[in-house]
Amino acid sequence: MLKQVCLRFYIFMIILVYGNVEAAVYNPHTFTLKNGLQVVVIENHRAPVVTQMLWYKVGTIDDPHGKSGLAHYLEHLMFKGNLGSPAGRMLPEVNRVGGEQNAATSPDFTVYYQVVPKNELELIMSLEAGRMAHLEIKEQYAKPELDVILEERHMRIDNSPTGLFFETVLANFLKHHPTRLPAIGWEHEIKTFTTQDAQNFYNTWYTPNNAILLIAGDVTVEEVKALAKKYYEIIPVKAKPQPLNIQEPKMVSTTQRLEMTSPLIQEPYFLRLFRAPNFKEGSRKDFYALQVLTELLDKPVTGPIYRELVEKQRIATFIQISYQGYTRGPGYLLMLAQPAQGHTIEEVEIALNKELEKIIQQGLNVSEVEQSKTRLLAQLDYTRDHVLSGSNEIGRALVVGETIPEFESWPDRIKAVTLEQTNATFRLIFDSKSKFTAILRPQK
Repeated sequence: MLKQVCLRFYIFMIILVYGNVEAAVYNPHTFTLKNGLQVVVIENHRAPVVTQMLWYKVGTIDDPHGKSGLAHYLEHLMFKGNLGSPAGRMLPEVNRVGGEQNAATSPDFTVYYQVVPKNELELIMSLEAGRMAHLEIKEQYAKPELDVILEERHMRIDNSPTGLFFETVLANFLKHHPTRLPAIGWEHEIKTFTTQDAQNFYNTWYTPNNAILLIAGDVTVEEVKALAKKYYEIIPVKAKPQPLNIQEPKMVSTTQRLEMTSPLIQEPYFLRLFRAPNFKEGSRKDFYALQVLTELLDKPVTGPIYRELVEKQRIATFIQISYQGYTRGPGYLLMLAQPAQGHTIEEVEIALNKELEKIIQQGLNVSEVEQSKTRLLAQLDYTRDHVLSGSNEIGRALVVGETIPEFESWPDRIKAVTLEQTNATFRLIFDSKSKFTAILRPQK
C-alpha cells in the first residue's frame, strides 16, 4: 500500500542537486512558528498542484537499543486508525481528491508527503497536523501491522540476495554507529515490538520542534503562513528529544574482505567501500569535490573508470560510484561493478585497482572536471519543473542540519571546485591504506 524505504543502501541514491538564491533555482522562504516548527515554502506556479512534506528529525539510528526498526514500524502506524481520526482519514481523503501520497523511513529521518490539487492544501494540512498533534495507537491496528513489516523484511532483505548482501556489508563496514543496523530492523527484534513501544516512540519524537514542514507548488507564502498558524501552531510542544551523539571510531589501516554466495544470482557483484567525509565531518571543499568526482568517474563513455573497464577493456558490464554525504552518520563512498561475460571478479578488481592508482599518480585533467561540473549544473533545469523535486531535495538537506544559505549556494560551490581540489580529494579517499571489499558470488 505504501512504498516504504528500507535498507537498500541509501548510497545508491542519486547525488542531489541544489540551487542558489541569486539564480532563483528554488528561492525558498522560511519562518518558524511559536511552537518551534520550521516552515519552508517553495513557490512553483507552473501547475495548479501543491506538495506537503513533513520531515521529522528522527530515523532508524534513533531506535531504542534492541528495537531496531521501530521508527519504520511507527511510520506504518501513522496511517492506521478509525475514519474519524486524522491517521485513519489520510489515505481515503487523499485518494478521494486524486492525490498522491507516500512515506519513507531512513537512518536519518522520517518523512510523510502528499501531492494534491492546490485547492486541497487546507485538507492535507489539517490531516497532517492532526496526526502530529494526537495519535492513539490501538492494538487492533498495531498488532496486524507487525506481520506486514515482517513480510516486507522477507521480501526486501531475506529473499533478496542483493538486499541481504548490502545489509551484511553495512553491518561489517561500520563498527559502532547505528547506521550499521538495518532500517527495517532485525527480524527477532521486530517480533518483540509492542503497541506501547510505538506509542512511546511517537510521544518522544513526533513534536513540532523536531520537524520541518515543507510546502511547494502553486501557493504563496502568505497562504501557507495563514494555514500553518491555523493548524500547526496550536499543537503543544513536547520536551525536545536529544538524539544520541554516537561517533564511528577511526578506521584502522587494514584490508578487509567479505564474501557471500547465493543460489539466486547468475553473475557476481564486486563492491568496494571507502570512508569519505560528509557535509559536517571534513572540509566543505572536499564535500563539493566529492560530488564532482562521483559524477565524473563512472559516467558512461566519458568517465575514466567506466571508459577503461567497460568501454576499452570490456571486462565489466557497469561501474557505479555513489557518495553518501548528506547524512547524520558517517559519510562513505561506494563502488559497485559486475564482470562481463567470460571475465572474473578478480580481473575487475585488478583493473580497478590499477586505474585508481593511475589517477592517483597522474591526476584527472581539467577538461574532465569542467565537463562534470557543467553536467551537474545542467541538472538544475530538471529539478525546477517538478513540484516534488525541490521540496524533496531541500528537505533531505535541512533535516540533517544543513542551512538554507549553504544549500542555496550549491551552484557557486560547484563552480568553485578546481582541478587541484578534485585531485587532492581523490587522493584523500582512494589513496587510503584502509580497504573494505565485498563480493557476492553465485552458489554453484
